[in-house]
Amino acid sequence: MEFPVEIHPQVSTADSLYTEIPEAPPAPIEQLMLSHDRIYVVLGVVLVIWFGLLYFLFRTDRRLDRIEKEVEQCLAETTQTIHE
Repeated sequence: MEFPVEIHPQVSTADSLYTEIPEAPPAPIEQLMLSHDRIYVVLGVVLVIWFGLLYFLFRTDRRLDRIEKEVEQCLAETTQTIHE
């Protein structure tokens, strides 16, 4: 015995699997941030912090490179004076 199969061109098996996932309501803090557009302020502050950290890391790296060159130069000078 064959069952009639209905074919809906706009609905696939994947669609029926994902349509039943319940969506949780936003948390109260999310509602507050989104309702007053404060989320953009938070994102701006986070970006400023990240850029500050990156600047600090690059500046420290440049300083360390300079110190390493000075140490290598001092070592080269001391080895020259010892061999003379």
